[in-house]
Amino acid sequence: MRPGGREIVQGIESFFPVRSAAPFASLTGGLLEFREWSDTEGVTVGALRVQPFPVQHSVPAVGMVISDSESRLAFTGDTGLFDGLVAACTGADAILSEASLIAKPSQRQHMSARDAGELAQRAGVDLLILTHFVEGGEDVEAQAMALAAERYTGKIVTTISSPTINLGEAVS
Repeated sequence: MRPGGREIVQGIESFFPVRSAAPFASLTGGLLEFREWSDTEGVTVGALRVQPFPVQHSVPAVGMVISDSESRLAFTGDTGLFDGLVAACTGADAILSEASLIAKPSQRQHMSARDAGELAQRAGVDLLILTHFVEGGEDVEAQAMALAAERYTGKIVTTISSPTINLGEAVS
């Protein structure tokens, strides 16, 4: 996580209705280890390389490119669409993209499903995975996929219908 991120994560329990005196690490059963990293220096976790890149959001945030010897997944995090995001995602096999605004006009801090489609098209990826839906009704999945398809000609799935995605199978 970014410098200063430890304090943010440790304060996250204030967002939950049931409070605990235990620190956040205790709430996770000690399964998570919090380490700070820079916006630009990658880390290796097992066989995966995680390369963060800065994004545009109301608070400091990063996207990530996660890769192994065969596949690259770009994760946008919360951000608006901008040229640096396209550059960071170019060369990935798939993009896991925020689509929280669904159909609303683009904003600097969040993307619509159309923005996600444009990002995937411009980055030249094989697969667009839409996630982070915070608006929309029962048909949010179909609506988001249709709007992304207005700007992207590749394969589109959502984390709603495809909670487990085998990247190797999905892009072949």
